[in-house]
Amino acid sequence: MQLKTYKDIDIANPAPPYFQVDDSQRIRFGWTVLEENPGMLKRIFESLKLEKQIAVDCTFLSAYESEGFKRKETLHLGRKFVITNWKENKIWSDDLECTCVYTTITNLTSESLYRYMLALMRGYQRQLHICFYNETYLLYTSSDVLDIVSTESNISILKEVFKEYYDKYHEEEKR
Repeated sequence: MQLKTYKDIDIANPAPPYFQVDDSQRIRFGWTVLEENPGMLKRIFESLKLEKQIAVDCTFLSAYESEGFKRKETLHLGRKFVITNWKENKIWSDDLECTCVYTTITNLTSESLYRYMLALMRGYQRQLHICFYNETYLLYTSSDVLDIVSTESNISILKEVFKEYYDKYHEEEKR
């Protein structure tokens, strides 16, 4: 079973969303670059047109279960988000040999998402592998990167606006 978040992205896939799409549909920022350039995260959010009233959903790995044993991740997401609607999906992982519990929370505000990202950047929030998404974008955060997945036209605009700052390490060579 696949747990899709945005378009064909499968969060249960061991590969991060960034590697599940073509280079023309992704852009990556290192947290260190965002830390070194105050205001850049805000400019990224403005470029994404994530106004305060825009709702986003998120999905993340919240627990592992195996033969009566359950290990929950300590998330503290309630500190940054008003959580009113969530559901859990359990998916068996052959790689981990356990059942992974993925939680999806709907209707989070983009304003609270921005505050969460600021807390990540400043080290005040525990790092998770978590996807935030709406019909236009998927944002994936981990301990060292912020990945954005979208249409080719949206990503090309972001790559032009932030050409000096985004991570080009995994970019495919232009032929």
